[in-house]
Amino acid sequence: MMASSKKLVLTNDSKRNEVLLKDRVKELEEEIVSLKKRLDELRKAKNTTVLKREREILEVGTPFGRRDSKQTVPPPPPPAAPPGDFQKKLDDLKTQLASAEKNHASQMKDAESKLSNLQGNSSKEMETLRLQFAKDMEALRKAMEEDLECGHQPFIEALQQQLLELQADNTALLMENSDLKDRVNSLVTELSIKEATWCENEEKLKIELNKQWGEKYKEWMEKTENKIHELQEANTMLRGYFNSQRPKGPDSTGQDKK
Repeated sequence: MMASSKKLVLTNDSKRNEVLLKDRVKELEEEIVSLKKRLDELRKAKNTTVLKREREILEVGTPFGRRDSKQTVPPPPPPAAPPGDFQKKLDDLKTQLASAEKNHASQMKDAESKLSNLQGNSSKEMETLRLQFAKDMEALRKAMEEDLECGHQPFIEALQQQLLELQADNTALLMENSDLKDRVNSLVTELSIKEATWCENEEKLKIELNKQWGEKYKEWMEKTENKIHELQEANTMLRGYFNSQRPKGPDSTGQDKK
């Protein structure tokens, strides 16, 4: 019981560590993607700042560059030396550009350093979690081996043997069931054929019986009519005989025959 409880606890810890490891890896991947995106944005911002400063310098350096292209009068030649305000503005722009580049380089360096540290930390953390997971799995394997060594192996082997026997019996029963189904289907087909033949023979027998009965009835009627005819002839003959044997004088009653 204690070994089973220990195995259950180790299994739960392993599953919990696995879930935590997957969640942490997902978080680190999302943070790395976010930092890479931020790094790309800083690079784009640098390029945009440089282009903007160069455009401002060009616009300040060519004050007549935005005049209407339809103007026919050519622009006056540029002065031999830039005025003091222009030079000051140009110096300010250069200073701002240098400061922006410096800040951008610092931000880029910080982002790259943070990204590198994060990747290193995530690798170390993942390695730690991996080692812990491997340790838990090894403990679980040992706990299972201890369960097998506690006398459970013979019982498991007996159950496996019983399972194989039951599977073999099940296969045999399935085959027998299939054979019985085929036999039943064959008997049903045979019975259907016999029933159809019996119905056909019964119909033929009825027709034959009706035919024979009609013929016998006709024969019986003919014999009956002949018998009646013979009886009538015998009756007539007897009447004639009786009439011929009677006396022709008055009868015993004293009355003449009319």
